Amino acid sequence: MAGSDLLAATSLDLNQAWNMSWGEGIQFILVLAFLYWLKKRIDLHFAKKTSKIVYRVKVVEDSHISVDHAN
Repeated sequence: MAGSDLLAATSLDLNQAWNMSWGEGIQFILVLAFLYWLKKRIDLHFAKKTSKIVYRVKVVEDSHISVDHAN
């Protein structure tokens, strides 16, 4: 019966979660902000993999590229 005790201990009491202290609330917001940042970072990683756009461009001083702007 140890498994059912563990399940009961991990069940979430929503009333307790609603009445959290300021410290717990700030920690919760920081965790949410970190998870959002991590999600955006992962999304950008996979967007770069599937995209045909060049995200990194190296500028070289001695390049002899002339661009005609059709004047």
